[in-house]
Amino acid sequence: MKSKKLLVVFSVIALLAVGVSTGVYAAGVAKKISAYQNPGIKVVVDGNTLNLSNHTGSLDPIVYNGNSYVPAKAVAEAMGGAVTWDPASSSVIITTGAASQDNSFPTDNGSSTTPTPATPAPTTPAPTTPAPTTPAPTKPTPSTPSKPSSNKGTMKDPIGLGASFTYTDIRRHDSLGDVSIQYTFAIKKVEPISLDAIESLGFVKPEKNDKREFVMLTVDLKVNNATLLKQGTGGDYPYLTLSTPYIWGVETTSDNYIVGGREFGFEGSLDSNIDKVLDDPFTKLHIGDSKSYSVTGKVLLPIVKGEENLLVLQREDDTLDYDESFIYFKLK
Repeated sequence: MKSKKLLVVFSVIALLAVGVSTGVYAAGVAKKISAYQNPGIKVVVDGNTLNLSNHTGSLDPIVYNGNSYVPAKAVAEAMGGAVTWDPASSSVIITTGAASQDNSFPTDNGSSTTPTPATPAPTTPAPTTPAPTTPAPTKPTPSTPSKPSSNKGTMKDPIGLGASFTYTDIRRHDSLGDVSIQYTFAIKKVEPISLDAIESLGFVKPEKNDKREFVMLTVDLKVNNATLLKQGTGGDYPYLTLSTPYIWGVETTSDNYIVGGREFGFEGSLDSNIDKVLDDPFTKLHIGDSKSYSVTGKVLLPIVKGEENLLVLQREDDTLDYDESFIYFKLK
């Protein structure tokens, strides 16, 4: 039953190929349209034709009102970027390795003005005093290792709070290549977070919703033997920082769910701490060698209000059955 429900959601959002808000708070936002899916349209990036499909099936371009819409995830990844869905602001976030900008949401809702250049007035140099030295940033301190869980990580037998679960995943991508990673993941702490506190992180303040609230997770992640199995057609090599578990979202014991989570874009986030623990945040994976690291960081997560929620990670190994790709963790 769950598989059918999810397929309905993915059929609506196939243009973006990332998780978005579900029936929990989508009412009044989504608009039904009539469009045509055209498998004859190809997307070519740097001379390479993209494979527009994932574990849900074909993501052929859609033609609507004379415009063609293609999957953001496939196109961004082909250009060396990554795509995630941010439920706090209903935004598709595209991150590229070449960008130097802060990926947090602007607090002015994107509105800005360009200042008029001013002619500098002549000034008399003032005596200078030595600037105080700023201590170099320290790497995040690893937390106490979590006890391995004996639970299976299924909906009926989820991983307990504070316990770790180890699994191996394989991420296949035509352009970036095939990567095998062993993850050990644990939720150490779950804390409620207010809308004002989310805004203070640098995001646009989420709207109030009587069916949704937010929590901040503290998680432990250990990446073991991240290995490039096959080089992609793009000619480049994937970054080690992209080898992280896919946070699908949350599901409740009453079968409600919200797709998405935010593990980057704010200080102390899992993604920012990964950059700090690595000697080189731009480390790439090459054929024949393997990389490992351990980190503790934060994940901002929307949950269904008043219900028992489970965090859901999803394996990206496309050889797995869809329902078998999910791993469940307790939040209490």
